Amino acid sequence: MRRHVARPIPDPPPVTMQVFPSNLIMAQAFGLAEGKARVRQASVPMAQPFRFGVATADHQCEAYTGQDDIRDVWERVRGLTARGRATDFWQRYREDIDLAKGLGCRAFRLSLAWARLEPEPGKWDDAAFQHYRDVLQYLRDAGMLTIVTLHHNTWPLHVQAAGNGAGMLDANFPSKMAAYAAEVARRLGDLIDYYVTLNEPNQLVYGFIKGFWMRAYAVPPGLEPYATSEQQMDAVLQLIPNLFRAHALARRAILELRPEAKVGANPLVLGLPRWLQRLADRNATQLSSPDDARRQAARLSQRAVLDSGKVDVSIAQIAVTDERIEGALFSEPYAVAPDGRFYAVAMALGSRALLNAVDRALRDVKRHNPDLPDAYNRKTVAHIGREHLRGGDGRHDEVPDLDRSLQAIRKRGVLRVGIHPGVEGLCMPDGKGGYRGLEPEIAQAIARRILRSQDAKVRFVPLRGEQRLHATRSWLRMFDGLRKSYALFTTLLGANWWNLGMAGRLPPFL
Repeated sequence: MRRHVARPIPDPPPVTMQVFPSNLIMAQAFGLAEGKARVRQASVPMAQPFRFGVATADHQCEAYTGQDDIRDVWERVRGLTARGRATDFWQRYREDIDLAKGLGCRAFRLSLAWARLEPEPGKWDDAAFQHYRDVLQYLRDAGMLTIVTLHHNTWPLHVQAAGNGAGMLDANFPSKMAAYAAEVARRLGDLIDYYVTLNEPNQLVYGFIKGFWMRAYAVPPGLEPYATSEQQMDAVLQLIPNLFRAHALARRAILELRPEAKVGANPLVLGLPRWLQRLADRNATQLSSPDDARRQAARLSQRAVLDSGKVDVSIAQIAVTDERIEGALFSEPYAVAPDGRFYAVAMALGSRALLNAVDRALRDVKRHNPDLPDAYNRKTVAHIGREHLRGGDGRHDEVPDLDRSLQAIRKRGVLRVGIHPGVEGLCMPDGKGGYRGLEPEIAQAIARRILRSQDAKVRFVPLRGEQRLHATRSWLRMFDGLRKSYALFTTLLGANWWNLGMAGRLPPFL
């Protein structure tokens, strides 16, 4: 079974995917991009000193040894490709460092695997620390500056489990981060030139909030099923100040032990035009209360702008591609296409309640058809640390109305389903005026769940070509890019909130 490749960050990151179009528009406005690309070369003096270097991330390059971090569980739960041996940097670091040196690199950034160093709360692994001493010493011997990241988008399971699964939202997370930073400084600090406490902290919010165009949380951990936009924003409002506290306490702990250390963080820099960044930053600096931020959540979900076409869902052998996910929401897959891609149910962007209902119905079907693919799903790891709580398994029978997508179908009393007959096993005419196969079976399961009846009505609409996808949308699809940009750059998420906070320009509650 082909499985989806696991990625360390959103691909593309939810914010940065809106940056290129805006910068291109600006370039066109000033006549720098007309027709074929024209590049004006200019000689710009390089600021000195400039250090040429490379960077790695522990989960992306170190081989898996059985010691889970949050992303190992995330990959299994989501049906993503496990890291396996990755590039085996753990064993082959000397080769990689030699290659970097051969390229002329004078700096090497690596991250430490917190889950290896602290496999249990307060218990440190001497062998893991010795390994990183060997790596750092080899870098020093190669004449390179050492830059060490402490938290590179992954963390131990016991950190996630703390506070009944609060993880980075837990009030004790900053002190846990500080204790970890202190242990690193104590054992490895003589070989570290620069510390990065948090890698791209402004991307970590996407483990707690989704835009109307996002089928799933982009990074761990994700929230419990069916969290509302307001609940997601509440989580973000807890996360942001906790990250600042974690950075501050970790920095203080390092400097107490290594006063000469250079300690910082590296937020994602969007590269927006200055006027646009200043405008976006106002969505953070002008917030007067948490309620203001919660009201912004409605712009992210855009519940008032519900799109629909001639069908509610299309179950018509539509393969999931990077291009198609820009214009539709896709369910978890139900079949594998001949080329190895996944077939999934498509529906209009923003139909969050409908997507939840479709996936619940799909899981019902899969329980009776265990050979169907269990990959590229939308599950989260919010259950970690909550297994002892009621409902901690994440299963809910009733799908809440997060928007009007289910209400519209119930009011009509029939589910409209796009199909593509002609593929044996998936969808064929049954000779009685109806259809048979896996896709009609899925359609019936979705209808039963939404309409709450064993005799739920389904209206099949045969479709061909790209109409299989477009039939789920209306003319509103022309404004998808504008709607996404509006959702991001008129909310806290589009602001350069990390640098604003470090400059003391955020409101006190952040």
